[in-house]
Order: sequence, then C-alpha cells, then structure tokens
Amino acid sequence: MLLQSNFELTTADMKQLHTSLNEMSPEELKIQPEALQNLLLKLFKQEPNSSDVLLNKCLICLLAQYELTDVHDWLEPLREVCGQLDVIQKFDRIYKMSEDLENMQPLGELYFEFKQWNQALDCFSMESELKPDEARPLKWLSKTYLEMGLKDESEAYQKMYVNLQKQA
Repeated sequence: MLLQSNFELTTADMKQLHTSLNEMSPEELKIQPEALQNLLLKLFKQEPNSSDVLLNKCLICLLAQYELTDVHDWLEPLREVCGQLDVIQKFDRIYKMSEDLENMQPLGELYFEFKQWNQALDCFSMESELKPDEARPLKWLSKTYLEMGLKDESEAYQKMYVNLQKQA
C-alpha cells in the first residue's frame, strides 16, 4: 500500500517501518527493485543517517540477483539522499575496482562483506594465481569456503595457508 500511494507517514510510522525493515533478512527484502528504491527514498529522506544497515541488506539482495552496473544505476537516486553512507562508498569501491587485476584482494574482501561468496572466491583465486607466494588470498579462500558451508575446501586452503606461512 505504501509503495503504491503518495501519502506521507508520520515520523513515528517511518521509524517503525525502518525498524521492521532492519529486522528482515536480505531474502525477505526481495521486492521489485523500483519499489524497493522508492520505499528507501521515502525512509532515507526522513532518517538519512540511520540507513547503513538497511541499505547493506538491500545491496546484498540486489547483488545476488543483478549485474554490478544495474545495482550501480539503481543506487543513483539514493546517493543524492545519503551518498555519505559507508555502505554506498564500499559499493562504489567495488564498482571502480571490478575490472582492475591489481585490486583483486581488496575487491574480494568487499565482496565478502556483501556476502557475494562466488565473486569473492573468484577474486581470491585470481589473487592467489597472480601472487602465488602470498598467504593472504589463501586465508580468505578458507574463510569464504567456511562461510559457504564447504568445510573440506576451507580446511584444504587453511592447510595451504599454514604451509605457506611456515615457508616465509
């Protein structure tokens, strides 16, 4: 109803809606991107500084479903309202680094923060190939596989990490 109407909610109503949305999991926030954007714009105009957690959940959901450029474009109107938020700045770093082989490790760590496990694995694997003498990508591969529930793979990379650390 809120998404299909132009009426304004009271401050108390907006705070309650914001609290309710913050308590939802990213999977529960799967609504049409345009509707989600409109809802967030209404909320963030009233409470721009308390939006980091909610927007982070939304980005996790959107990144799982859409291309990076689509999410970047989707964020544009929100940048005008709350562009100073840490989560927007992190996303913008992902967007800028996504094609740069020199930034695979930090890019993977940002993807990890946004729970984009496959993209994080790709970045850490690439970093490991580009820098086979560095242990850090192996550590992050282990962490990522553990988050994915793949314990055997995690343990294998953990062993490689420990062995490489011993050689250093």
